[in-house]
Amino acid sequence: MQVVFMDKGSNYEVKDIKLAEQGKLNMEIAESRMQALMKVKLRFEKEKPLKGVKIGLALHVTKETGVLVMLQ
Repeated sequence: MQVVFMDKGSNYEVKDIKLAEQGKLNMEIAESRMQALMKVKLRFEKEKPLKGVKIGLALHVTKETGVLVMLQ
């Protein structure tokens, strides 16, 4: 059995923090290709309907889901 230690910060816990930069790039690419979602994001940016809500993601998060979560 292999023991995997998680990288823990004050607001995250990830298996391999070295993948963060590639993940950010993937989300930027997704944003540029999701024009309808970006219009929804603009609509709710001021309102912030998810402010104060903790959103947990686990196992597999697509770049599209990551973009949605960034709406907070």
